[in-house]
Order: sequence, then C-alpha cells, then structure tokens
Amino acid sequence: MTVPISPTMPAPDIQQPIVRYDEKRKQWLCDPVWYRFFRSPQFSAATIGGAVGQGTGAPKPAPISPVATVSQLSSQSLMPFISDGEDGADGFPIQGQQGLQGPGGVSIPGADGETGEEGIPGPIGSTGLQGIAGLVIPGLDGMDGEDGFGVQMLTAVGIGPLIKNSTRVVTAISGVKPSNSQSTSSTLTADTDLTLTFNETGTYALDGYLSFYETTLGTGGFQFDFNSGSATVGVINFGVDGYVTAAVGNAGVTSVSTATSFGTIVTSSSAPSWLRITGYLTVTNIGTFALRWAQAATLTLDPTNLLAGSRIMATKIG
Repeated sequence: MTVPISPTMPAPDIQQPIVRYDEKRKQWLCDPVWYRFFRSPQFSAATIGGAVGQGTGAPKPAPISPVATVSQLSSQSLMPFISDGEDGADGFPIQGQQGLQGPGGVSIPGADGETGEEGIPGPIGSTGLQGIAGLVIPGLDGMDGEDGFGVQMLTAVGIGPLIKNSTRVVTAISGVKPSNSQSTSSTLTADTDLTLTFNETGTYALDGYLSFYETTLGTGGFQFDFNSGSATVGVINFGVDGYVTAAVGNAGVTSVSTATSFGTIVTSSSAPSWLRITGYLTVTNIGTFALRWAQAATLTLDPTNLLAGSRIMATKIG
C-alpha cells in the first residue's frame, strides 16, 4: 500500500521500514524516502493514521527492534527520528601544491618587411647669407736689413773639373784630423779622419800634409800608403817630400799598396817631422779612398803620434 501525498513527491511504501537501528553508530536512522515524506508540507498525523487505519497515539517502536512500520508507529512516535541532525563541523582548506611551470614559448622573429619606396627628395633650401668680409689690416713694415757685402764672382762656364781654357767652380773632397792619434804597431790601419768618399769617377789632383813625431826614442818610425777603401783606382802617381830627421825627397809612387816608410823620426811635438804629398789619381768606380799609417817597426813602449791638422784632399781636374 502507498500513501499518495503530492503529485510531485514519490509515495513511500507503507511496508517499507521507516527507521532502522545502526549497530555501529548505536542509533536509529530514518529511511530517506520516508524522511522526505515527513518533511513535506502536506504531511500530517491524520494522513498517516488514515493511511494505516489507525488514529493518533499509536505505540512507539520498541528500542530493541531494528525496524518499524507505519502500522506500529504514529506521527508522535516518528518525529523524534525525523528531526534535523546537528550541523557538521566546518571543514578547513588545504592548499594544493603549486603546479609545474609550463615550458617557455618559442620566439620566432617574423620575416623582414619589404623595403619601402624611396621618398621624394625635398626642395633645395635657399642660399644662405653671404658672410661678412674679413678686415684687411696691413702689416707693419719690417726693419731695414744691414748692408751686405758684394763679392765679384768669376764668370763660370760650367761646374765640373778644372780645365786650362775656362774658369770653373772647384769641386774637391778632403779629410782633416781634428785631434792627435797614436800607434804602437807596424800594422797599417786606415784612418777614418783621412778617408775620402768619391761620388764621381774621373781624374783628381791629390794633395796631402802629414805631421808626426815619436814620444821618446824616435826609432819606431812612421809609414803610410793608400791601400784601403771601396773605390777602384785606375792610376795613381804621387811624390813625397818633407823633413823627417833631415830633408827628404823620394821617387814617385805609382801603386796604392806601395808604402812610404821612415825608420827614425823626431821626438819633438813642437818641431815634428812632416811630409807633403803631391800627385794625382784616376777613379774608375766610385767609393771610399783611405790613407793607412803605422809605426815603421813595432815599438810598443814608444808610440808614434800623428798630429791634428794632418789632411788629404782630392780636387776634380778631369
């Protein structure tokens, strides 16, 4: 048998147990369908009484019975079992773990856009204003220079070697010793002060002056030649005269490697021995040309001295 209460509410079966005893919880529990029925606005004790053929005041269900039916229960006995339960305790929030960070997006640059068309040239600007003209300030007159002195020059036909029928500018090279030099050896050595550099080939007049002395004995002597330098000498011919311990005058020398030698010389620096060289040479290849000198015989304890002012000179004559 069912109890129709409302068209919208399902009717419970009166044979269905309304309550049951939960052994675990040790309490009576109401059937859910009956519970909704009892909570309905259409419910009344008369309804249940009319449905089961009983009036009010039906006996309460026995506490020991696990079930009860409508035939055994009245509305008064059911209300304690269908009252609202106690509110449950508030829950507490538990924040979940933070999720893993997603992978970064891939940056893909877009393709370059096409170059735009060249713009139309702007109009030419107007001509700027002319600048202010600079001031012209004349400088002061300079002071008069001192009077010069005139030198009458010979008429030069040309520059080159001296010739017999025309005046020419003299071209010559020379070397002069600025200070004294000593030698204690008989090995001929080129003197850098008496080295000439020929930059033209041709014929040159050769002139020289050598002044020398020995410190003590005078037996170390003096000798010289012209066998040094990079110039090629085709012909050489010179004579020597002077004073050593007495006046001297030798035959002409025709080889750069022939040494002119004197075994004994004076020992006075104030009245030294001297030689004069006069001759010529031809240069077939340019380069250096040097005078070499030394003692005639090695006398280590008694140096031979070549004095400052000694010189050689070559003048271009052909």
